[in-house]
Amino acid sequence: MKKGMKKGMKKERDEAEKSGKKLVGVVMVGMVVSSVMMAFIPLATAQVTNFEVTPANNLAGATSAYTIQLNTTNFTSLNINIPAGFKAKTPSAGDLIAEVDLWWDGPGPGTYYGYVNFTANATDPSNKVDVYADISQTPATLHGMAVNYAEGAITSIQSPFGAYPERANLTLPTASAKGWLNISGLPDNITNVTVSIGEYVKNPTTGDYTFVADGVSEPVHIRAPAPPVPVPEFNIFGLLALVAILTVAIAFATLRRKK
Repeated sequence: MKKGMKKGMKKERDEAEKSGKKLVGVVMVGMVVSSVMMAFIPLATAQVTNFEVTPANNLAGATSAYTIQLNTTNFTSLNINIPAGFKAKTPSAGDLIAEVDLWWDGPGPGTYYGYVNFTANATDPSNKVDVYADISQTPATLHGMAVNYAEGAITSIQSPFGAYPERANLTLPTASAKGWLNISGLPDNITNVTVSIGEYVKNPTTGDYTFVADGVSEPVHIRAPAPPVPVPEFNIFGLLALVAILTVAIAFATLRRKK
């Protein structure tokens, strides 16, 4: 074989090897990028079909009740982001703080329903709550679950059913840092959740705030309270004139009755 032909074939082999290495490199980069995206974007994101927080328009500085409605195809774990600035009000003994309604697809046909109530403990409402659950007509109660209403505090939400001691963690926001409600390890595929919170949420200052449920956003607008209606002011001379007019009117009416 001629020397020039050998050099040409070697050059082609070198270029093919370089192309193959480039292709492998591109594939490896694609796999790394995909892995990173999967790590930071939860798979449950696509499962959230509806996410609502009401009222979506509320007063700055007011203590309000809120309802969170979430519809999904199904999930066993969920993360809800709570914007910075919202605070919790400490309840009084016996107050119903929140109720959670759950719907899920059970082992049999049809949809199953259950609910969980959180009530301020009768003897220590600032630090404890009582949890009552009725899941598919199976009731259970947990007395004195520890709770913390301070900014940035973390509360482990326990199940009254002993087999599942902990199912969620609540991290309250601060003035500058967001909070989280993390739910995980549920035994069934939850399809719908409604969280009804009583008037124990202190609204932040005016602005637009965004709640996020596994990548699905829900905005809430906090508006300034309406300015107070001005009250008419009377100076001392105007008040004396009004009293004088009323006195004359009463005296005149009295004289007419005497005639």
